[in-house]
Amino acid sequence: MIYPTLYFKHFKVRRAVTNYPLYDVPNKQAEATLDEARVQENFDYFMKARLNRLAFFQKWLNDWFGVKASLNGEGLLALNGWAYAYGGGLIGDRYDTATVFATYQPLWVREYAGYNVMVDIGIFVGEYLIAKRPQLRWEIYRGHPNEDGELIGPNLQRPHLGGFPRGWGDDVLGLGDGIVTTVRLMSHIGHSRAIGDHDGLIRHCRSSLYLSNVPDNEQPFVFGDYSNEPI
Repeated sequence: MIYPTLYFKHFKVRRAVTNYPLYDVPNKQAEATLDEARVQENFDYFMKARLNRLAFFQKWLNDWFGVKASLNGEGLLALNGWAYAYGGGLIGDRYDTATVFATYQPLWVREYAGYNVMVDIGIFVGEYLIAKRPQLRWEIYRGHPNEDGELIGPNLQRPHLGGFPRGWGDDVLGLGDGIVTTVRLMSHIGHSRAIGDHDGLIRHCRSSLYLSNVPDNEQPFVFGDYSNEPI
């Protein structure tokens, strides 16, 4: 059961996504299952569509919710606040939201239109991080150099943010999925206090900004306190 204070917000966001543009990749199945040519087709589509989608997303947030999600710290704070107020209304209570997000099935229209917003949250975060750290870039995720070559996961062969030291990367599209799914769980009366926090996007970005500047060598790395990393 959803908290009564969220009913109106969830109703509003469901209205707002009625005609939201489809993230219309040419090959609608999990990229981890695709051959190289079709993976590249999906990635090329992403690269061509991402800035137009970002512009639409920013205007949509402003027009419907009065949120100014500019690519700076204030914009990140605004998006974080919006996500935790409204994000739970983007999806329903399906048990397989991760599968829907990974496979693009059922098609992301009508009651599934909110999945398109998950992608655009990830695009915002990726472009925000690139603006702060120009050495970062969009890449196809192939797995970490130290991982098993047979690695299987929902983010494998999907767009992610590369250019980090030590072969690290940032699954920012998966972040959009994770944030929305978590906020949906947090919307339920009696949800576990162990689920999520209200600054998830901010904490993620601070962590990524911190990790993007660590020494790129083979010396042992001890993760420090990134909580005061400027956004």
